[in-house]
Amino acid sequence: YKRQAYVFARYGPADSALAIVADIPDESYDVSVVYYEAGDEERAFVSLEGALRTDPGQRMRMETDPSAGPLTEDPRYALLLEKLGLR
Repeated sequence: YKRQAYVFARYGPADSALAIVADIPDESYDVSVVYYEAGDEERAFVSLEGALRTDPGQRMRMETDPSAGPLTEDPRYALLLEKLGLR
């Protein structure tokens, strides 16, 4: 489901991507990536904060995952890491 949601988020239709992740708990950075790619950047960072609070180890997986590149390159990512004490 995550791969399909990512493809829809990246290439359209974004509404389909958001529908797929609507009921998924924000415990994985994958959901944040879908929100970010679908254009809902604020929700992406709220989701990402929840994911990193649940499992800070996701940071390392995220930083090596090419699909998360745009999210990790956003200046708000560094600010979030500082806020959570992960940087």
